[in-house]
Amino acid sequence: MENILINNELIKKAMDSAHIGISITDPSLLDNPLVYVNDGFIKMTGYSSDEAIGKNCRFLQGKETSSRTVSRIRESLKNEKPFVTEIYNYRKNGTAFWNELHIEPVFIESEQKTYFIGIQKDITKQREYLDKISELSTPIVPINDHLSVLPLIGELTVKRSEELMNTVSSYAAQSGDQAIIVDLSGLIKVEKDEVARLLKLYSVLNMMGTELILTGVTPLLILETSTDLIAELSGIRTYMNVKQAIKAFN
Repeated sequence: MENILINNELIKKAMDSAHIGISITDPSLLDNPLVYVNDGFIKMTGYSSDEAIGKNCRFLQGKETSSRTVSRIRESLKNEKPFVTEIYNYRKNGTAFWNELHIEPVFIESEQKTYFIGIQKDITKQREYLDKISELSTPIVPINDHLSVLPLIGELTVKRSEELMNTVSSYAAQSGDQAIIVDLSGLIKVEKDEVARLLKLYSVLNMMGTELILTGVTPLLILETSTDLIAELSGIRTYMNVKQAIKAFN
């Protein structure tokens, strides 16, 4: 299959010189195959143009690729909506990398059809850095006999939320604290819908007789929260910072 869209030599050279991956798929063809990949895509994945074109992008997926992310990508393609995500992909040689993927539907008037343009960026080093930051999270710190603080640093991911649920609930059961402050001011990234797990943690602690107090709620957290969840969050005591929360509790 030929690169049917890039006929202008100047445009092709410009796309090939980009330090990111650029790909185009044609959903009017069976299985929405690639019809163009630039040199950045080839260098990033290790697959040649001949090996990639004509195939669906799923050949970059592997055993550790999130099925949830794949489903969200599939849904955005179905609805022809722009989409941005991070997905764990695999190169031809089997090594994995984190791919910051931007998908944009583009309608071509002359053909009366829509193509999908994909922009890929290898963010593996950035993700590794964030993981190291996350590991620096301070353990739960007792303030007094009735109150403790857990500062969160880095990212709030599915895995991190599950660990948070287990760690905090186990600590509450052992300490018998009246309240635990979870400080969110150190978060620099929040995965979509993970705020819902904070509400679940609030309910679990409430049944144990321990109050969950949130501090450092950032605009980032609000942006990643649905309107319904924001309404539910209003039932949790929230303060600008840990100092204010401790003062109010005492």
